[in-house]
Amino acid sequence: MFILGYTTGNVKNLWDDGNIMRLQLGTNKPVSVFPGCYFYLFFTGPLPFYDLFYGYAMMPVWSNPDHRLRLDGPYGKDLKLHTFKTVVLTAKGLGISGILPFALHLAARKRHDNGLRDKSARLRDSSEPVFGDLSRHVDLIWWLEHDDQDRWVHDQLRSLQEVDNKKFLVVWCIYPVKRNPERKLPFIGNEYWSRRYNFGFDEFSRELRQEARYPGRTVVVASGEAKFISMMRDMVVQNTTSKRLIEFADVEYHM
Repeated sequence: MFILGYTTGNVKNLWDDGNIMRLQLGTNKPVSVFPGCYFYLFFTGPLPFYDLFYGYAMMPVWSNPDHRLRLDGPYGKDLKLHTFKTVVLTAKGLGISGILPFALHLAARKRHDNGLRDKSARLRDSSEPVFGDLSRHVDLIWWLEHDDQDRWVHDQLRSLQEVDNKKFLVVWCIYPVKRNPERKLPFIGNEYWSRRYNFGFDEFSRELRQEARYPGRTVVVASGEAKFISMMRDMVVQNTTSKRLIEFADVEYHM
């Protein structure tokens, strides 16, 4: 029950560019999270118990950066993407916030295992546990709706690239128009991390068929507006055959 199980906290940092708002929260106790989960935020108001009835998916208004709040969650589903050999993460616009946690989670686990395997090869007697994920290929494709959207998650993209072993992730940012060459990318471009233009859904469908050729289970995860998720689901169905099985999942929290 929410009244008994809520977590209290404070807004520690606020980032707002006029289009999107991002909060950094401090809580009164550790909070258990998993990739793809989400929370409801309840802000204190002018009346008693106001914060028990007026929750926000994310549209609060306040004037004090240390405003008290209640955190209800986590909600959502753990997709257990580490059990798939090939993982294709797709997002449109703000939907990037729904799939970045999965990419960060998988990349961090891969880096952990690689580090322990290298250590074990040197020491020959390491007994430290490894995750042993099945994932061998992880693609992240993000269709931006306008050029400035990459500023929303620039620090998360940089963090993701820092934990990537350069061959585990393939990240494509699809810009709607040619990017101003004077503006820096939120990551270091290379053969695995790149910006692209005019990459439509027909091209994606062909790429999906190529990815699904690898042995093992393949999953496509979509995050964004309902129309985008529906299109991704349709493409998975169209490209699934008796010899090429592709599963589909969408994040539970919709934009």
